[in-house]
Amino acid sequence: MPSRPNILLLLIAGLFLTACSNETLLHTDLIPPGSWGEDVAGLVVHLGTVRTRADERVQPLDGENAIRSVACFVRTRDYGKPGDDDYRQGAFRSYLLTDDDITDNGDGSFTTSLRVKSPSFAGKSEVAVIANYRENGLTDALQRVKTWDDLYTLVSAETTADGVQPPLLMLGYKEVTLIQGLAVTETIHLQRLVARIDIVNAAANAPGKPFLLTSVELINPKKYTFIVEGNENSYDIPVRPTGNKEWHSDDNIHIHGLYTYEAANDGSVPHTALLIKGTLGGEPYTKRIEMMQDGQIIPLTRNTCYRFRLAPADEGLEVEWSLAVSEWSEGTTIPVQPVFKRPEYKDIAFTDDEGQPSARSFWNEETQTAYLDDLDEGYRITFVVNNIQSTEPEVILLDGSWDELGLETPEARKAFVQKLETYLEEGQLRELYEVTFPQKPLENFEIEIRIENGAKPELFTSFRLLFAPDYTCAIEDLHFVDGYGNDISANTWFPDRLTCLIDHVQPHDAIWFAVRSIQGTTYYLGITEDGLDDLGVHSVDDLIYKYHTEVDGIYTLDYYGIVFPQAPAADVHAELHLLNAANLDYGTSLTLTTNHTIYPGTNTRAVRIDNLYWAPVNVGQTLLETDSPSTASTGNYFQWGRNKAFTQNPEPASSWGPFSLAYATTGAYKDKFIYNTMAPFDWLTSNSTDQNIRNPFWSNAANTPCPTGWRLPTQAEFIRLRDSRDGSVQGEHKKSRRYIIGDDYQPLYFPYMGNIRPNDGKINSAPLFRDIALWAADGSGKQQGYALHINSDLSITVTADYPASGYGLRCVREVLME
Repeated sequence: MPSRPNILLLLIAGLFLTACSNETLLHTDLIPPGSWGEDVAGLVVHLGTVRTRADERVQPLDGENAIRSVACFVRTRDYGKPGDDDYRQGAFRSYLLTDDDITDNGDGSFTTSLRVKSPSFAGKSEVAVIANYRENGLTDALQRVKTWDDLYTLVSAETTADGVQPPLLMLGYKEVTLIQGLAVTETIHLQRLVARIDIVNAAANAPGKPFLLTSVELINPKKYTFIVEGNENSYDIPVRPTGNKEWHSDDNIHIHGLYTYEAANDGSVPHTALLIKGTLGGEPYTKRIEMMQDGQIIPLTRNTCYRFRLAPADEGLEVEWSLAVSEWSEGTTIPVQPVFKRPEYKDIAFTDDEGQPSARSFWNEETQTAYLDDLDEGYRITFVVNNIQSTEPEVILLDGSWDELGLETPEARKAFVQKLETYLEEGQLRELYEVTFPQKPLENFEIEIRIENGAKPELFTSFRLLFAPDYTCAIEDLHFVDGYGNDISANTWFPDRLTCLIDHVQPHDAIWFAVRSIQGTTYYLGITEDGLDDLGVHSVDDLIYKYHTEVDGIYTLDYYGIVFPQAPAADVHAELHLLNAANLDYGTSLTLTTNHTIYPGTNTRAVRIDNLYWAPVNVGQTLLETDSPSTASTGNYFQWGRNKAFTQNPEPASSWGPFSLAYATTGAYKDKFIYNTMAPFDWLTSNSTDQNIRNPFWSNAANTPCPTGWRLPTQAEFIRLRDSRDGSVQGEHKKSRRYIIGDDYQPLYFPYMGNIRPNDGKINSAPLFRDIALWAADGSGKQQGYALHINSDLSITVTADYPASGYGLRCVREVLME
């Protein structure tokens, strides 16, 4: 936010070394040479009348012009540049002076003398004066001032409920010429750091309805002000939310001398206003006055007087208000415009027919809608309206029927919304409204409650009442934890299918979740007796229970727990149905399922990682445990994109290629391992037609060497395996294998199998090289296939490799929830 122009801010620049002195100077124009030492100058400060900017229409009040303490700050400038032989540094001096150091000249001016010590008096020196610092509680703050920059952080003491009182804090500034060994006299004019507000009531003798002024209160006055003008933070100064005390009129006509700190009144904080009280024609009369000009709130500035004049209106039946603004000097009269505001509502509350707060109603601030549920006769909604003028309600039916609401007649609809009370709070007019339902609604409805400004109905605010019972049950905040409280939800909870995989559970694993509804929930578990036995429980209540209920707006949160006493003994499929307690046709369900998948051709269970089951063995492998690698323990070797299996024993027949696809798959070389002695070590010619056929070959499940329902993993799935398991590989060298642990706590073994080299078709011995390499179904599109490696340092990598290499294959299958 831009700051106001400030002469002092524009003139003060740079940072000087500081020194302090509270010594005063005798009243003399000449300092005898050498009597005070070198580098001394005198300054006689003549503080001009504090009515510098006043005129005869703004008379000073008692104590307003008093000066009882003065703080002076002097800054002298450097001579030359640092490093020069004749360089001299300027200085900073501070003087805290009280009554004994100040002379009252009797004409509204004051004089004090200063002894200024400085190595340099080059150019103009700067003088800042803060008057009445002691009486305004600033002694400690000024003693901490060490530099000119410190002046910009100075703020006045916070105003209290009694407001600002004389003697007033004042500020002056001037550039002066100081001469070593001489005393110069300078006049510095002061300005007050407060605005003054006066009220004159010329309507006290109106013929029709005289207005008698009783009191006035400042609303939202600023707590304090920055002493030096131009501080950008001035606009962020807070206000007193409760205002100041009331000032009373002694004659029902005048109230003079309300002092308040300057206020931008720009909307950054609540703007300062007046609350005027009195009687009009014998009746109580209260009016809030906004300080406005041409429809805009005007700022309050320091050393400025704001004069309100109350005059009788035409025929003497009302009061006219006008405002004159003077900078404690001449000013112009500004009529105070009537302010019409759009009403604002707050504090919406819902009460049931028994007078208790309703937990089944909910206010949505974003849509400005009250969502209602289960209304009965006598159900009430209350809210408060803020406005300058009085307001009137209007009820608009958007959906539904007046008859269904029991509001058949205009009189009933008028009584539906009642204004219960009007009162003043913190200078604001408040109106308390109540909406009462005469009967239990029979159908859904939507109503707009419109609150109109009584003086200008086109200025209104509105909100909606919506009655549409919500029978939804929604599962939320589900988390699956092990017996130690560690979260294991990531690979066991599938929210899109509302399914929990429990094929991995161990004793004391648990599922915790909440069900959100309005009417509460009930449940039942669909599971066979055999399924209960497999889970190690005798009844549903041994497995699931509701342990907590809480209210969240109009909703009820029912918290459930499922605790497993043992690992499932067999495959289990259970459906937990969660139903709205008020309407069983509405609900949701949670599926608990295991899938102890056996890999075809073995008696071994597949291992689940994330949403894939991984075959426990390579393609062609039949044994899990052995101490010497063989085809039975390692599986077969494949070149990427060929469905021809090769084994270690006997060593495969090989032929130097590359060859075309026809020769490699059905031709004379279909049973030979084809190698290439030159990069890119491809077994296939670079013929684009052949490449386009081979590259996606394994991506089609019909072309894989996997059992029905299984396929080869993709590069992306290898990467997910790497990211979730890298760093957790375990080695079993005596059994020629390594392994990782699946999400179902099963070990997934990878045997040492070596590889068949792409440049000569020879087998790298598995025990010697301990290689573990598996092809992915897809390739890089650059005559390379993707492969997974579990390296000798137990790290996992995914690379793009030469297609002529002979690696193993491992099959996968998607996890089925059914």
